[in-house]
Amino acid sequence: MRRFLSYEEASAHLPAVREAVLELRRLRERLVLLRAALEQAGPADRSRLEQQAEEILARMSEAVRRIEQAGGELKDLDLGLVDFLTLRAGQPAYYCWRLGEPEIRYWHGLDEGFAGRKPIDPDGWTGLPVA
Repeated sequence: MRRFLSYEEASAHLPAVREAVLELRRLRERLVLLRAALEQAGPADRSRLEQQAEEILARMSEAVRRIEQAGGELKDLDLGLVDFLTLRAGQPAYYCWRLGEPEIRYWHGLDEGFAGRKPIDPDGWTGLPVA
């Protein structure tokens, strides 16, 4: 069962989430280069390059798992967009953070997405499960 996070909890996890997103971007760049090399590789190099690609994919999966363990949901790697499930006035919502933002400053409803981001107003935020 997913847990609703308070603003303080989500903010406390932000440094680890930020690092995982940055790692995912670095790994994706390496994977793109590796796939290009695979297209040009002869049979002697193909096995080694495929093994490297598998290792990168495993590391990427681990980075996503770390984001999820911190309560985040990776929404868009290109934007570096991560949402954290919370409650606003007793209703489920997401805190919305984007790579490059120093802190969590926005929220949106479950069905609104990035385009529906609104500035956080501390009133009405509980971070506690609905009774």
